[in-house]
Amino acid sequence: TYLSSPIIQAMLPKLAELHENGNSDQFSDIYHTAAQMVSIVLGSASWLVIFFSDTLLELWTNNLSLVQQTSYLLKLMAFGTLLNGMMGVPYIAQLAIGWTRLTIITNIVSILILIPALLVLVSKYGVYGAAIVWIALNSGYLTISAHFIYKKILPGEKAKWYLDDVIYPLVASLIGVIVVKTFYPDGSSAFVSVLYLTVAIVFGACLSALAASKARASFFKIIGRNFGWQ
Repeated sequence: TYLSSPIIQAMLPKLAELHENGNSDQFSDIYHTAAQMVSIVLGSASWLVIFFSDTLLELWTNNLSLVQQTSYLLKLMAFGTLLNGMMGVPYIAQLAIGWTRLTIITNIVSILILIPALLVLVSKYGVYGAAIVWIALNSGYLTISAHFIYKKILPGEKAKWYLDDVIYPLVASLIGVIVVKTFYPDGSSAFVSVLYLTVAIVFGACLSALAASKARASFFKIIGRNFGWQ
């Protein structure tokens, strides 16, 4: 969430300005670029947490018992947070055009469903029940809420958002992290673990950027500037 928030916050005033000026083409361009940037950054980080949860928890806590107890839970929570992050740009687009009604209705409906779902599933499955509810809630945002968003904002571009902005970048970063995970040696030292984690997130992000048609140039330009390549 911390990784994607700066991108989302930076886009809000720009989208509001473009909407106010009636510049729909540039609004669409900025919107899809921001959505792809979020997918690149949040996707690579989330897949890292999901596939290297044991490694991350062991490095953080140095407690193997705790790792065994919480690793799967971390995977579930990270996946739910990834789904939640994908709705960041559609959400700020609503704010940019001054349309808050859908968010209010969605939150009311979510609360009405969320509370009984938590009561039932947590009592039956414990903390894992809460994680399941978190994933289900954000899956609903990504499917049901998105349907209504794209009926009003950028109509006809829902499929483009799903494919170009979400699926392609996320699948690419998923492949990158899985490839590095395949070669990760069990029982590695902390130094080797950190090295593999770094390679995994960088490789995943680069593959994701290559799959992001609009954000690709911006992503590598930012990376080049930060590392002195430009």
